Amino acid sequence: MTELVWSCDVNERGLLASEENIQAFYAELRRSILPVPLNEKLVVLGDFNACVGRDYGAWNLLGCYGIGKVDNNGLHLLQRYSELGLVIGNTFFPHKLKHEIIWIHPKSKQGHMIDFVLTWKDLCSLRILQGAGCDTDHRIFRAKFKFRVHKKIQG
Repeated sequence: MTELVWSCDVNERGLLASEENIQAFYAELRRSILPVPLNEKLVVLGDFNACVGRDYGAWNLLGCYGIGKVDNNGLHLLQRYSELGLVIGNTFFPHKLKHEIIWIHPKSKQGHMIDFVLTWKDLCSLRILQGAGCDTDHRIFRAKFKFRVHKKIQG
């Protein structure tokens, strides 16, 4: 199993990250993912501050349960990773809207799905947990994966 740990916090409003920095971030993440073989397990968790929308017909990494419209960061994410065989796990499982929303805008009170689980197709379920008691304005999620552990035969 290959371990790839990334901490993602991409600011979509440009307050902290310029377009150049955002491009560099996505390029570096892509370079880190490329050498991971498809038969290895890969999970990328992060606050991408990206809205990927629900146009699953146009993007093979989206399931049919996305919310909202695609934004600039969402477009970066979709364009850079659609050909890698990854899926955005959050968009593949039907839940009530309150179990899909990860972050609520403090002024507009509109809910968004901006934190994502990127993986090969190893995800069994993903659900947003209400009131997890963490010191953050984002909700946390619980993901279940199908991982098989193979015993090594010693000879």
